[in-house]
This record gives sequence, structure tokens and C-alpha cells, in this order.
Amino acid sequence: ANKVEAQLGNSIRKYLEYTLKNICFNLEVKTNFRFNDQNEKRMADELLNELRSVINKKSVELKGKISIVERVANSNILGNLLSHDNHLSPKMGDLIAFWADIIELEAVFFCK
Repeated sequence: ANKVEAQLGNSIRKYLEYTLKNICFNLEVKTNFRFNDQNEKRMADELLNELRSVINKKSVELKGKISIVERVANSNILGNLLSHDNHLSPKMGDLIAFWADIIELEAVFFCK
């Protein structure tokens, strides 16, 4: 496994979690109850699922943009390669594409 790609992948995952926490906070996305010491440890997949649910229920405007949420949520990079300690390492091209998806997702929710 290439150490640079693994470190970059981990940084991208952390950035995505940080961004999703801000998006979910600002949209008042409800998540399952957790005691306070566990609230900051929410994972990207949990936040993406709750965000997707809120969009589907409450926002006709954002429903048209749900494909980017789906793409990030269903990414093999997020689900397999970045969230587990394994011998598989993402390729730089995969990380670049995943990063582009995250930037597109951000653009839906944040003004320039």
C-alpha cells in the first residue's frame, strides 16, 4: 500500500466528516440520540444517510441535487478503502475523483 495515498485518503475522510457535521448542524439534521461524548464521533456514512433522508422529505430544491449526495454516500473509497485498516490502498486517480465529488457536494450547501 502506498503510504502517501493512504494518508491522503485519511485526510479526505476527516475533511468529509467535518464538512458533513457543519452541513447537518446548519440544516438541523436530526440524528439518533447519543450521549454527549459520542456526538462528535459520528461517521460520514451516518451523516450522509440522515442528510439524504432530510432532503428527500423536506426540500424539493435540494432533491434535484441528491445525486451528488448519493455518489459520495455510495463511493467505494469511503465505504471500503478509507474507513478500514486493510491492505487495499486507493489509487491517486480514485482519490482525486472522490475529492471532486466532495467539492461538488460542498457547493450545493455552501455559498461561494
